[in-house]
Amino acid sequence: MARDPRAEHALEAARRTARSSAPTPEDAILFALLERGDAALEEVKRLAREAALLDHDYLEYWADELRLRRGWRD
Repeated sequence: MARDPRAEHALEAARRTARSSAPTPEDAILFALLERGDAALEEVKRLAREAALLDHDYLEYWADELRLRRGWRD
């Protein structure tokens, strides 16, 4: 069976959300990047600005897995 990074991330995001009762800023950023488009990019910028701390290792890992590295770097 082929690996599905989107499904794997969705499962991990659900686990993290269950612990904090809300999506983490990192997962909200990744979901916005998956949406693509100008509005999604603006949402990513807003989320990154407003987050007190970001787990950059987590973001970079999933950006690579989901093939979103370029969107995250931009």
